[in-house]
Parts: sequence; structure tokens; C-alpha cells
Amino acid sequence: MKKSLLASTRNEAIDNAMLPDEKLEQMELRKLLRVLFEEMPRAQKAAFIGVYLDGKTPRELAEEWEVTPNAVHRSLRMGMSHLAKFGGKRQLRPYFEKRP
Repeated sequence: MKKSLLASTRNEAIDNAMLPDEKLEQMELRKLLRVLFEEMPRAQKAAFIGVYLDGKTPRELAEEWEVTPNAVHRSLRMGMSHLAKFGGKRQLRPYFEKRP
């Protein structure tokens, strides 16, 4: 998956505004997400990215994917279970506090 120019520019701006310890925390979070997402099934990964990183609602994703909102919610719940199974849920909780 290619990064968009806007996303990489936004990330660089955020990175430049951070203190060194914040940058380290952000790098560790990215590394943890990469590892956890490698093993996550495709639908769960797509739901997480759509809701938590792209800021879409489950209803918007459902319309895009031509599925019910319940199917998106189910993918998000199963994704959380996946994270919990691999021990990432506690570490990631502050980043995923908002519930769709």
C-alpha cells in the first residue's frame, strides 16, 4: 500500500513538532502497529485503519464496502480481540479510546 503525499507530509509535520521522547514513543507505536497488523485479518485491518487512522465512521465504511454497519463493527470487535490476544490492547488503549 503506497503512502499518499498528504499523509507523509502530515506525518513529517507532526514528527517535526514533537519532542525527542514523543518521537521515540511514536516510532515504538508504529513498530508495534506494524507487527500487530501483519497478523491481523484483512477486513479487521481495513476497519481499524478506516475508523482510527482515517477518521471514517463505521457507517461510512459500510457504505464504501457495501456491507452493513454491523459487519464493520464486528470487524472492529474482532480486531480488538486480535490485539488483546497478542498483548497489544493495553499498550494501544490510549490511542483507540474513542469508540465508534
